[in-house]
Amino acid sequence: MKILAMILALLLVSASPALAAPRYTAAKRAADKVKKDERDLARKVKKLSAKEKAKLKSSFRGKDSDSDGVADIIEGAFGSGSCESDSDDDGLPDDEDIDEDNPDRDGDGHMDGNEVETKGTITSFTDPVLTVGGKTFILTGDTQFRGVNFGPEDLEAGLCVEVEGHRNGANTVADKVKRDDDCN
Repeated sequence: MKILAMILALLLVSASPALAAPRYTAAKRAADKVKKDERDLARKVKKLSAKEKAKLKSSFRGKDSDSDGVADIIEGAFGSGSCESDSDDDGLPDDEDIDEDNPDRDGDGHMDGNEVETKGTITSFTDPVLTVGGKTFILTGDTQFRGVNFGPEDLEAGLCVEVEGHRNGANTVADKVKRDDDCN
């Protein structure tokens, strides 16, 4: 009986490497599939609009190693790092950074470095030139006015406004002008 137990134990020990090989092969196959799926995800992410990218970042939940609100697998697809909350060191946390490779992160059609925003009281307005907080903007036919019953005819010195624009050569063009009640 002892001999039979020893033979059985010897068979089990010698069979362990044989059992390990299929487990390793299965794990390797699964890892290869994950790698392929991650490459496929990265290709699909590149085709998304800025709004779709932001939605994906905020809606997908999974392991988040750097606790920045973006799952590691999504950060990998965006090319950002799962160990830093601001992967490209641009001052925007990865969960707010719509596209680290896109110079127009907010999708407004103007490169981020050319965008100008200010809030304050109008110091002067001589159509089409508007000066707010020391910044001068040119109003165009494309300038949008935000607010109930608010338009270019309402612009006057002392009025509190918020202006979004972009640099166009030597000028700064006003894209949006919004009436604001609080300039403090």
